[in-house]
Amino acid sequence: VAAPMGAVALTLGSPSRQPGFESEPLPPLPDDLAAGEQILLTSGTTGVSKKVQLPYGATRDLIDDRVAEYHLLGDGFRRLDAATVINIMSMGLWTGGGFIWPTMVWGQGGAVVMYDAADLQRSFDWPGLTHTLATPAQLAWLMALPDGAFPNLPEMQLAVVSGGLSPALTRQIQRRLTRKILVNLSSTEGGGFARSVIETEEDLRWYQLLPGRIIEVVDDAGEVLPPGELGRFRVKVRPRLATGYLGDPETSAKFFSDGWFYPGDLAVLDGKGRIALYGRTTDIVHIKGSKYPAEPWEWAIQDALQCEGVCILSGSWRSEEEQLHLFIESRRPIAPQALTAAVQATLHGFTGVHVHMVDSLPRTPNGKLRRIELAQQLYEGRFGQDA
Repeated sequence: VAAPMGAVALTLGSPSRQPGFESEPLPPLPDDLAAGEQILLTSGTTGVSKKVQLPYGATRDLIDDRVAEYHLLGDGFRRLDAATVINIMSMGLWTGGGFIWPTMVWGQGGAVVMYDAADLQRSFDWPGLTHTLATPAQLAWLMALPDGAFPNLPEMQLAVVSGGLSPALTRQIQRRLTRKILVNLSSTEGGGFARSVIETEEDLRWYQLLPGRIIEVVDDAGEVLPPGELGRFRVKVRPRLATGYLGDPETSAKFFSDGWFYPGDLAVLDGKGRIALYGRTTDIVHIKGSKYPAEPWEWAIQDALQCEGVCILSGSWRSEEEQLHLFIESRRPIAPQALTAAVQATLHGFTGVHVHMVDSLPRTPNGKLRRIELAQQLYEGRFGQDA
């Protein structure tokens, strides 16, 4: 990357060992990689690392578009310029967020701090921070630290990638770190498509579509659904961006079709330029023939229990009867009465909910839940039937 004079990139510390931040081995480069082409790694859509090949010039166009979109945020968010100092929390340059945001800042003459060590909170000690880029999993880990472990930076702008924030986590961030929060919806495969400046709790659900992006919500047959109806979300592939996964035609066919990219989300459009996500299409709870998005329930239980993570799965693991399994990640004991109240308030109408307390939930390097891994463990009988 050619950076203007004065731009600085710093990598401090030893490799991180915090949950959710473990780096995966880089895959070998293909023999047919053309000069100037680039490969980024993604795991958010498929749950496992995939190689996304981008042709020469595509990333330059993408970065120019992202800078212009960021500058449309208005007076509440400062422009990227030579005075920008951004903290990239433990993201490698081979990921979408870890590559695009530093290059955006370098292109404006600003500085980038990359702190990749176990004591990740120290990255906020760097003087003059104007921005931070982080994932929800990293922020949840940060907020679990005691008061005083990191500074309060009310003027710093926080950009969140790789997923949305729960109400409870947002309140902690606003109280302990900054109130200037921007959540970006994007993918390495398709680029950015929506964002939300967090001012009210409604902003955690509804995101404003970015100009020029073509977004649709469709049913299982691919028919476009009207505003207000829940269906599969898809985004039109931008020129010169990815049209599949390198060396994996089978997975490519599942997520790319007829010029569309399917990120794997259930969504609703409101007809006014906003979109709300309701869990992954692979994160659906099936009970007695009905389908429910798991994510809203997970957020509600996490909010009620103030725990680090929640995952809900349904299925017939080692049984002919449908079961609902609730996994709770918590660093502190949870009173049985509080647990019962949270389950009954959120999962009312369901019987036989099996609750499993775990030290940590399996996640990708970007912090997304590895639901398939949990489902496999259930099938193998690794969890008892805790009621």
